[in-house]
Amino acid sequence: MSEIRILDRASKFVEALSIHNKAKVAASMSMLRDGRFELVRIKKLRNKIKELIVKDCRFTFFIHDSKLYFVSGFIKKNNKTPKHEIDYTENIYKLITK
Repeated sequence: MSEIRILDRASKFVEALSIHNKAKVAASMSMLRDGRFELVRIKKLRNKIKELIVKDCRFTFFIHDSKLYFVSGFIKKNNKTPKHEIDYTENIYKLITK
């Protein structure tokens, strides 16, 4: 990967995190950018939509044209990723990949 794009919803979520959690998130995103997928926890959600897991923080993202797009961030409260988060990320994916 060569570039990370953190979209508005994900950016606002990161801004609200503690410094400690921001550092963990930044490290995980950097590992993804460097192609070191084996060092981070990722879950496939739907089609090209994936979830980055950093402690109890979750980020929906996708890869397009060698760019990582982090779309949304949230605290996961149960085992299932909220459907509206997946749907929102899928809509962004469709807009960007047109």
